Amino acid sequence: MTVVCNATPLINFAAINRLDILETAFVQIVIPQAVYDETTVRGFPGSEFVLQAIGSKWLQVRSVSTVASNIPPELDNGEREAIALVLEIGERRIWLDEREARQVAQSLGL
Repeated sequence: MTVVCNATPLINFAAINRLDILETAFVQIVIPQAVYDETTVRGFPGSEFVLQAIGSKWLQVRSVSTVASNIPPELDNGEREAIALVLEIGERRIWLDEREARQVAQSLGL
């Protein structure tokens, strides 16, 4: 199963060095560039585990070509790009932790 993921689930599992749980649960996780930036560039604890997962290819980074106007600007960049990416690649599964982002995703049929 492939799922598009927002930053917080990666941050939480990486912080306890348990990204292996996600690898077992999902065949592949795809993240947008904004989530990559949030989980690696800012240097949070566990970023090395995210980079290792990307190197192992089960966690993939994909660019988003455009964020549709029906995705509210009030959401953070990672959430907006994750929703846009799931729509762009034709998946229906997205992993979001914030209520507002989940409500937007549900309104879009995700």
